[in-house]
Amino acid sequence: MEYMNRERLAALSPKAFQTQRPYPWVNIEGSLTTEGYERLRQTLPDVSRFQRQVNVKRAYGQTPHDRYLLHYQPSMELAQPHSAA
Repeated sequence: MEYMNRERLAALSPKAFQTQRPYPWVNIEGSLTTEGYERLRQTLPDVSRFQRQVNVKRAYGQTPHDRYLLHYQPSMELAQPHSAA
């Protein structure tokens, strides 16, 4: 199974990325295959394994982000990737 849509990624233009204003960015919609996206979605860790962070101060007066964080640790149980067929 392929996770990445290699044709979509190959079609991205480095020049278009680098000349985008006001800062470099690219729309990579479609960069995952439908099957790959579904596999990743189905194997997401349960939210109970994440650390909730609310009103965390940010530099330069930026508004805080409210988010859930999951820091990788070597002892974590992870879903195994499917090998390419």
